[in-house]
Amino acid sequence: MHLEYQGSTTTTRSDFFVAVLPPECAPGGHSLLQNPYRSTSFSSRSLQQSALQDFICDHSLIPGWYQFQIFDKPASMPTQCVEVNHCGTQAPVWLSLGEGESLPRPLEVTQLTACATWQFFLSSSKDCCLFRIPVTVRNCGDFYVYLLQPTQGCMGYCAQEMSDSAAVVCGPDEVEVDGTCKAKQPPSPAVPVIVAELSGSIVYLKCSFEGHSLNSSLGYVVAWSRLSPQGTKEELKQETTVQTFAFIELDGINLRLGDKIYCSCSSFFLDSPDIQGTPVESKEFFAGIRLRPEVTTVSEDGKDYELTVESTIPVPCPGDASSSSSSSSTEQCTLSLHLSTSNQGEDLLGPDVVLSSCQVDLSQSLGCRNGVCSQALVHLSAVTDFLRDGDRTTQISVKPIVTSNFLWSGYTPQSVQITVKDVPSAYCYSFTDPHIITFDGRQYDNYQIGTFVLYKSTRQPFEVHVRQWECGSVVHGASCMCGFVARDGGDVIAFDMCNGELGDTRPHLSVKNRDVGKSGIRITESYQGRKVTITFSSGAFVCADVSDWGMSLTLRAPSSDWGYTEGLCGTYDGQTHNDLHTAGGAALDNEDVAAFISEWSSLFDTVPAYQSAPNPHRYCNCEEESRPKSREPGLSQSLAPTPPVITTAT
Repeated sequence: MHLEYQGSTTTTRSDFFVAVLPPECAPGGHSLLQNPYRSTSFSSRSLQQSALQDFICDHSLIPGWYQFQIFDKPASMPTQCVEVNHCGTQAPVWLSLGEGESLPRPLEVTQLTACATWQFFLSSSKDCCLFRIPVTVRNCGDFYVYLLQPTQGCMGYCAQEMSDSAAVVCGPDEVEVDGTCKAKQPPSPAVPVIVAELSGSIVYLKCSFEGHSLNSSLGYVVAWSRLSPQGTKEELKQETTVQTFAFIELDGINLRLGDKIYCSCSSFFLDSPDIQGTPVESKEFFAGIRLRPEVTTVSEDGKDYELTVESTIPVPCPGDASSSSSSSSTEQCTLSLHLSTSNQGEDLLGPDVVLSSCQVDLSQSLGCRNGVCSQALVHLSAVTDFLRDGDRTTQISVKPIVTSNFLWSGYTPQSVQITVKDVPSAYCYSFTDPHIITFDGRQYDNYQIGTFVLYKSTRQPFEVHVRQWECGSVVHGASCMCGFVARDGGDVIAFDMCNGELGDTRPHLSVKNRDVGKSGIRITESYQGRKVTITFSSGAFVCADVSDWGMSLTLRAPSSDWGYTEGLCGTYDGQTHNDLHTAGGAALDNEDVAAFISEWSSLFDTVPAYQSAPNPHRYCNCEEESRPKSREPGLSQSLAPTPPVITTAT
């Protein structure tokens, strides 16, 4: 049968439906609000400009049940905030659905609240619910009716068109999303975490996530993927579980060392497995060995830095680890890595980085912590090569692993690159009577007689003292250097001709003190003893050119002493204005050379006390395809811990 509602469209219903139809849904049980200006899509600004008398003001509305229609089609009150100056009024009234509230199901009634939107004059912000009005809503099947009250001022109830189908009413296990009923989403698990575990000789990756322990009605879908060489994620495996973890084998075929792996997890209700929650993905898990340098840019300054070698995968044991119970078997659970250094391109100068060891061992531990299953530490340092070769890059690599274990055999960890900033060495000159040129290039003369500190490092126990004697004539007085003492740690070497008469004495080379635990010193003699060069383990050297009146000196400071020198050779920091300074480091007047020289007088014949300290790190040249040899980070050649070597050349 057909039922015709007052001022509305015709809808088909069954006899049973008519019997239970609420009175406000029946014809005559409600009134119609049909003004099309009430539409949320209608802007009221046009009425403000031309027809203020047409403004909708529901302050005189008679209380009662009302149905909205727009152009003879059923309409409903909007459930989202409506902008001001819409719905034929300045303050539109809309239906507010609070948390847990929804529109009534068919033939049901619900008490709700309507809100009026308002924007204050000259204000840029609006208040979506400045006024609240109680509204009762009845679902009549194909339309809604509303029990409305008159508004508190010139406000208007809004309406929006409904679809041709029945009003959108969602069930208790559904929610309305953009006018459509969708099933409620199951709660998402915590962010998954991937860790590696060793079971016998097999490595598994475990994806763990915290679910809702109180909700036993949940299941989980776990998906594994890895990053392809092209940068896209490839799905490897998907499984369904009621546990809060899942496993995948690192078999060396489908999953290999060096892969970047992810796992994602979504939950579902066991009684509705087709409805899944939003997937949650883990952070990237790198399976393999990583080289982690403390820094990636170093300078030729003699400092050493840490290079951490760590594995995110447990180290294997020969055969089945579960049966390895003897101490000898336990000791074999070690992976030896061979490190090598190389420079990119056809570089004939060799690597600029040395390592404390060319081999590191990763041993099996009881478990993995913070994603690290095994770890080893080596030190690296830049080579001070005394060349102006610019900044260069050295690559530290791990050679392919040789083992019988299928997973690890042939695996090559990714290399790292270290950029070495070139810091050129500096030279100080003291020649003839004597004229001095500092490390930074300042020139001055020293005519005083006595002993002086020419060069002293504040970074390492190295210093050079000189003695000057009278070498002028009766008419023209002058002073010249007649000897020097150089100290490198516990090694003290003197080259002295000050004990004889001017023009009738020969220099004498003597070792005043020897540190047997320190690397050797190289002494080179040429031109029948008139040129003597003493090279120290730091790379510093003193070169003496001997004449009848005395000697001239050339000193080289290694780049590791940049900013760490004092004495008559200046500060070695690229600035000439601070070369004149006191023993305490305070700057002197640039013209007061005499005070500067007096400040650095010394005790030439006193051997300073020094307690030898063991060298914390010895370094190796791990150059690729070369035989590893002992090498100090401050030298471009090896220096063995032997007594001073004297070489004579003609």
